[in-house]
Amino acid sequence: NNTSRHKRWPIVCLFAAWVLAVIALAGPSWNKIDSLALKQADALVILLDLSPSMLVKDVAPSRLQAAQFKILDLLKQRHEGYTGLIAYSGSAHVVAPLSDDNNTIAALVPSLEPGIMPKLGSQVEDAVAAAIALLNNAHFARGRILLMTDGVIPQAVENIREQLKDKSIE
Repeated sequence: NNTSRHKRWPIVCLFAAWVLAVIALAGPSWNKIDSLALKQADALVILLDLSPSMLVKDVAPSRLQAAQFKILDLLKQRHEGYTGLIAYSGSAHVVAPLSDDNNTIAALVPSLEPGIMPKLGSQVEDAVAAAIALLNNAHFARGRILLMTDGVIPQAVENIREQLKDKSIE
């Protein structure tokens, strides 16, 4: 019985060494993961006006559809960076948070119309505030806002300038 134990001892040691080697190679890992406080990538937030005036057909087929086509063209050309989409009318709503998945955003664009908005109006200032919050919450150091609208009243322009003051947003 002693001899059978002596014969198994090298096999047990070899197996134990193999298990330890597998565990050592598999992890855990103590590599430092970079956690940037502020992202430096290109961030773009598109603000789409869904007020009823966007349904006017002075631009064929309508102002809204022309804006949607331009957004879709832009998304096709954006191969890098993060894009977000906010729809606004009487209030602003995030349609798509900042993402590098332009195909998902493009799939949402055709469904946007004034009828889905809970309130009528044209609160562009709310949309800009939502865009700033979106950029801040995603920890972007800088970003750009693209406004797709048929017009902004002068008082709203002043309010937007004040909101963007001292921010790295174009």
